[in-house]
Parts: sequence; structure tokens; C-alpha cells
Amino acid sequence: NPSLIITIDATHSGLLTNGRVYPGRHVERGYPSYTSVQNGGTAEYDKPVLKNHDHDSDPIGRIIGAQYIKYKEGNDFLYDFLNPDGPEDGKKGSGVVRIKAKILDPDAIVKIIDGRLLSFSSGHTTDSMTCSVCTKPMMSLMARILGEDEDGCEHIQGKEYEVDGEVVKCYGITGPLTYREGSMVTIPAQGPAKVI
Repeated sequence: NPSLIITIDATHSGLLTNGRVYPGRHVERGYPSYTSVQNGGTAEYDKPVLKNHDHDSDPIGRIIGAQYIKYKEGNDFLYDFLNPDGPEDGKKGSGVVRIKAKILDPDAIVKIIDGRLLSFSSGHTTDSMTCSVCTKPMMSLMARILGEDEDGCEHIQGKEYEVDGEVVKCYGITGPLTYREGSMVTIPAQGPAKVI
């Protein structure tokens, strides 16, 4: 019954990722939801480590520890969502959740050791997402098509808009985060999210 303890830079705050940014203050408050109360977190159980976010298969391990490491301080941290680091500039945002995971699946252990399983992705939920252009709640494309929310944002993530004579890119700013799982993935949304 082999097991392998690994350290992973799981998710970065203040980093533009798939048209959205996770503010550092929300990531810092939410990271304890990765682990159980017994392991210093706020969850009822240690969250699973999956492969490719496959919720129907057995987990390959469990997250047994988590910490938040700040890269920025003061207003640079508090308002990291206003000017997030882009994936193209090689920066890592305003902070990172570093987790410890106990891997129990023999096949996954071999693939982590030989480097085939390296990249990581976090599965989480939030109760809100705000538009970076107009600060209104972002609604889904389906809600927009159905005309369900006439007061919501009409901007599209990834598109550029002119605001006060300046061209800005639209992205979502997430609200508070609750982590549900972590997954070993082939291609991560955040490049620096990986086994370290």
C-alpha cells in the first residue's frame, strides 16, 4: 500500500485565468475549505485529488494540508483584481495556495514520479462574478439569450471595450471561493499550478 506525499502550487490569486481573476482576499479566505477541521481547515472532510476533474471516478488521493502564501502586500494585494498579472508575462499573481496531497493510487504515484502527471487545476465554486468593465454582475450567455436579466452586464469576457478613452479587456472578478477538489490535469488553466 504505497503512498506519496507531494507539494503542489494549486491556485494563484491576482492572475488572469480563462477570462477571470480570483482576488487574493477571496483566495486567502477560501483556501481552508481544501482540508478538514482535523487537518486545520474548515471542511467536513479532506477534499479529493482527481484526474481531469472526473467526479465519477475514484480519487487518486486526498488534500491533507493547505496554506496561502502572499506575493504582494498592501493595495497591490487588496486590489489585485483591478490589474491582474497576465499569463503571457510569466508572473504568478498576488499569491498562491500551496497544498500537501497524499496520493494513494499506485498508477498515479508512478506517473507523478516520472513526470507524466505534473500540472494541477482547482475545482471551486463562488456565489458571484463581477464584470471588470461595468462592475455589474456577469450573467451567463444563456441568461443573456433568454433575456432573463435586463440589469445585468452585457459585456463579453475576453473582448476589448473603450472606457473613458482607454481600451480595456473584459474579465470576470470572482466572489468568495469554496474549494471542492483538486485535479491532476494535462493542460492547466494556470501555467504555474503544478507539483513542486
